Amino acid sequence: MQIYTPSTAIVGNNYFKNLTVLKDQKVFFFFSTSSNLTIYNETAENNTLDDLYTIGAVYNISIKDFSVKNNMNTGSITETSAVLRISTANKIAKIENFAVTDSTFMYGKALEIEYALNFEFRNST
Repeated sequence: MQIYTPSTAIVGNNYFKNLTVLKDQKVFFFFSTSSNLTIYNETAENNTLDDLYTIGAVYNISIKDFSVKNNMNTGSITETSAVLRISTANKIAKIENFAVTDSTFMYGKALEIEYALNFEFRNST
C-alpha cells in the first residue's frame, strides 16, 4: 500500500502473521509532508521482514499499541531496514506502548527514526 497525499490518515487494528517481505519491499509506505498520520493497535507476529511500515515524510505521527512478536529480519545486510521506520516527522512523532518480544534483528531494527522536530516515546518495552 502506498499513500502520498491525504491530509489525515488513520491506520488501525491490523494483524500481520506469518508474512515474508523481501529486502527493499514494503507493506505500507506513507509520504505526505503536510499530513497527520495515526497508527494504532497493530500487531506483527511470526514474520520474516526488513520493512513493514515506512513513513517517508509526515507532519505529525502518533503511534499507539504497536506490538512486534517473534519476528526476524531477512538477514540481508542493510542499515535502513526497520519494522517501523520514520524518515521525517516535520512537527512531532509520538510513540506509546511499542513492544518488541522474542524477536531477532540481525542487521535491521524494530524502530528507526531519522528526524523528528519533537519526539515522545512512552511506556514501551
